[in-house]
Amino acid sequence: VMMSGVICAAVRDLDPKVGGAEMSLTTLLRGLAEDGPLFENAPEYIPFIQAKEEDNLEDGWQLTIMQSNDRGNPEWSDLQGNVERISFDLPVEDIWSGLAWRFRNRKSGVRNTKLYRKHILNKNKQFEKSVLSELISLKNKCVDENKDLIGVTQLTWSIGACNAFRKLEIPHVIFVRDNIQITNVELYRESLERADVVIAAG
Repeated sequence: VMMSGVICAAVRDLDPKVGGAEMSLTTLLRGLAEDGPLFENAPEYIPFIQAKEEDNLEDGWQLTIMQSNDRGNPEWSDLQGNVERISFDLPVEDIWSGLAWRFRNRKSGVRNTKLYRKHILNKNKQFEKSVLSELISLKNKCVDENKDLIGVTQLTWSIGACNAFRKLEIPHVIFVRDNIQITNVELYRESLERADVVIAAG
């Protein structure tokens, strides 16, 4: 049974100060990084009652996080310990997002759709290039150490992350957390259809 290996989370942001989706993924990854029992050895789950300490613990997953450094160092993060952070000098906004807001619908306040989609494509291309350069080294290291490698991504920059994972044939999971994929179906269709696992959270 595969219990531990390396999880690469490639996202624009990951830490709780950013938002609910980021906090949710951080919590999930924190749980996977902790030592624990396999399913068949897990203690009975009783709500609101602390489980007894188990002797049959397996090593948790190692985490490699690839993200933008535009929001500063995540000193507040709950993710500590067996975590490697790789940050990229990629601004969250660009000229297209600025123009999309500048030419927004004055009645609804919604950003200009065409300009915002240019922003999405531009940032995802940049993110894919950055992730791919680091992911090659990470995959080679996992092969040398005989460790499984799984990719995880979500939200706005998931297109670039998924492209990088696919190019290196790394199995990956994409989370659908808000309406970004729904309101931009054609942009995100391929990343969703070709992902190994898609998890939607309402």
